[in-house]
Amino acid sequence: MLVLVYGAAFTAAYFIERRHFPPDQRLDVDRRALLSASSIAAVTFLMSNVSFVSSNTPFSAQFGPEIFYIRTLVDLAGYVALYAQQGQRLELQRAVEVEAMNRMLHSQHDHYLHSKRNIDIVHRKYHDLKHFVTAIRAEEDPDAKASYLDQLEESIQGYGAQVETGNPVLDTILTSKTSQCTELGITLTCVVDGAALSFMDPMGLSALFGNALDNAIESTATLPDPENRLVRVAVYTQNSLVLVRFENYHLGDLEFDDGIPRTTKGDALNHGYGLRNMRQVVESYGGSLTVHTEAGWFVVRALIPVPER
Repeated sequence: MLVLVYGAAFTAAYFIERRHFPPDQRLDVDRRALLSASSIAAVTFLMSNVSFVSSNTPFSAQFGPEIFYIRTLVDLAGYVALYAQQGQRLELQRAVEVEAMNRMLHSQHDHYLHSKRNIDIVHRKYHDLKHFVTAIRAEEDPDAKASYLDQLEESIQGYGAQVETGNPVLDTILTSKTSQCTELGITLTCVVDGAALSFMDPMGLSALFGNALDNAIESTATLPDPENRLVRVAVYTQNSLVLVRFENYHLGDLEFDDGIPRTTKGDALNHGYGLRNMRQVVESYGGSLTVHTEAGWFVVRALIPVPER
């Protein structure tokens, strides 16, 4: 009877609790939660067994059936308290994750707007300098000065570079990231059909591409060999799906939680949500996002179905 009762109780507890403990996700318990759970378990155990120590307390009993009822009720109350505590902790954790994702989403959108303004300013300066150089060339100047002007014109060519994908939002993001990669010595290769993502809103695009490229640039910028600082972006259609692929050269091993690499930064509360935010954006359009490593490359792939017009 003892084996049957305990077996049934723990089996029921397992099926009730297992949804709170995904096998591919690490359980993070802080000291406060551990102390609270231990206190509930200890108090429940003491109150449940007080009848075996003294029969003169309000929670004591003298006869077997009474002891059984008291122990059952007290143990059940303790289990409910632990279950409620775990549920509250998970809800708080989800709320923190959602808040962090929303902060990152709005931050990426603000970054896109800021980058767009900066690129417009740079383009205006670029055209002004071209006219200025043309005016100086019309004057009678020595050959040395003409050589300096050639160098000046060559030095500002990079400011006029504009990535054209057929999507103005992607043009702004990729142009900004291309300039950033140039400063860091990173080679960014883009083969992007921006028109294929015309159904996505600007905030979703900025979150998807901004997070992916920020992660790739941050990862490759620290590589000691400049030849390994490579980032590739591809967007193309395949049947009724749009395939978005981000790749960057990567060294070392990664640990995954729920298919997402675990952040290597110390402040896990404010970091590590970029890929989760990307997954949320992709899934909001009915797509799927996968992350894996292959032959020294870190690959993020998103499959998004093209909505019917």
